[in-house]
Amino acid sequence: MIIKKGVSSASGYATGIAFVVSKESFQITKYLSSDQEVSQELMRLKNAIGKVETELGKMIKYFERKNFPSTLVQIVESHIELIKDKFFIMEVWDSIKDNNYTAEYAISDSIRKKIKSLDLLPSSELTSKIKESLIYVRNTLMGYLTEKSSLVVPDDGEWIVVAENLTPTETLQFEKKKILGICLDKGGRTSHTALVAASLGIPCIVALKNLTSEVASGDTIIVDGADGTVIINPDQSTKEVYKKKEQQFFIHGKKLQEREKTVLPVTKDGFHVKLLANIEFPEEVKIALDFGAEGIGLYRTEFLFNGSKSPSEDEHFSHYKRAIQLLGERELVIRTADLGADKYLAGSNMVEPNPFMGLRGIRFSLENIQIFRPQLRALVRVSMLGDIKVMIPLVNSVQEVIKVKSLLNETLMEMFKDKNINSRIKVGIMLETPAACLMADLLAKHVDFFSIGTNDLIAYLLAVDRTNEMVSQLYQVYHPVLIRLLNEVVEVSRKNNRDVSICGEVAGDPLYTQILIGMGFNRLSMVPHRMPQIKRIICTSTRKECKLLLHKALKMKDSESMEPLLKDSLERVQKSLTNSL
Repeated sequence: MIIKKGVSSASGYATGIAFVVSKESFQITKYLSSDQEVSQELMRLKNAIGKVETELGKMIKYFERKNFPSTLVQIVESHIELIKDKFFIMEVWDSIKDNNYTAEYAISDSIRKKIKSLDLLPSSELTSKIKESLIYVRNTLMGYLTEKSSLVVPDDGEWIVVAENLTPTETLQFEKKKILGICLDKGGRTSHTALVAASLGIPCIVALKNLTSEVASGDTIIVDGADGTVIINPDQSTKEVYKKKEQQFFIHGKKLQEREKTVLPVTKDGFHVKLLANIEFPEEVKIALDFGAEGIGLYRTEFLFNGSKSPSEDEHFSHYKRAIQLLGERELVIRTADLGADKYLAGSNMVEPNPFMGLRGIRFSLENIQIFRPQLRALVRVSMLGDIKVMIPLVNSVQEVIKVKSLLNETLMEMFKDKNINSRIKVGIMLETPAACLMADLLAKHVDFFSIGTNDLIAYLLAVDRTNEMVSQLYQVYHPVLIRLLNEVVEVSRKNNRDVSICGEVAGDPLYTQILIGMGFNRLSMVPHRMPQIKRIICTSTRKECKLLLHKALKMKDSESMEPLLKDSLERVQKSLTNSL
């Protein structure tokens, strides 16, 4: 029995048979033997491209039918953009015609050069996504051309996939197979592959370093998504322990969702914590309400910008209208488009050396007013229909807020200059940088509410690129400086009588729930499936004990001491949860 420790990126338990993804490379012939073979080779290329495009198109329809998050659809769409890119196709086509290259070699050579060019640029989430698309397209085309694949998991059996790494799209294909768990040598807890695994409900552990060299296909593997442990060829007693854990996890989750759906999230001493949902498209509202959401705390609007042109005012409006209709009288917080960084309009040639420090969020919108105005007009229109709030991403100065509010007021005047409209849209901002948090007292005078985006805040606060595997272990969610800063922001918000919520991953992290209550957060916005557990923790806690936990946490010196403190507190709550179900 071998025990390996990694990083859990998708919770749950699973026991199954290892399927080690082959790292064997394709044997590629470089030159064709005759000119007559060129036309046959071009036809092979055309057929392979058509098959990949069809496969990806079916995948998108399947995910849309299943109401998967639009982020996953966007990943597949990025592959389609590449496979349809005329410059890429012509480059490969010309290599076959002019050099007598085989289709396999022409594809491999073209993509190798593109990846080499990307390696010369600073590491970023955008370059990582482009590489993922290039690698997926290369591997899939090779699979059709050679009638082989490096990722052919058998249809029958209960498998734990073990690989050095996987692209998100390769992971997406597991939806139709009986994959119980995923174990990767590389990757981080917030990688796109981890996101996909979590969305599919597959326990996933990453950063296992050399697991692929220590396990063979056919070995029995246990995946412990609670603490990031992988057990290879466990003994019988260990198997029995984890079988019980797996059953309890499943039963507990189902019971919890059903039981907590209509329960109000209030502590035992009467402190109400409003649970809101993060969504990316209107259809997710139904899912959020099924999990007991009291409204939408973050409606991301970037998915509207997937095409080659920015959406019209009417396109914006129809999506927002659909969401508010599904919500009824519940609140809807719409974030203006957070473009830039790793999210650009299709076909954009914008390349920055460090995009996450560049023209992104509200900076991008204010530099591209022609794109921003249609969204503002749609927001004004939909504000007449329900409880709408507008949220601005990546604000770093008072001046940015003033500019946006001025544009919003101009838009109101233009649209309703001949009518007596009594409309005041509440405007809030995301606090995602240390600068914004530290000047929250000044920003509070110009906004109606705050929402803290902890994902980016942690990265900026600790100067860690979470997509960089060399430093991903330094992306520490339980770092004392984050807890101190969150506590200070709540104090400032309270003094200025401003609502403050959290809409990053921290909001849905069970280890954080009590400490956030202790700080005084009364609004948490998260992915819907996290709500039942978070709600139950709230209902079985008291504000007094949460404040005591916060007092202890503020004395911690590092993540290594902080995490055990939070885990110990959560374990005591979970015992009462299990007994009450």
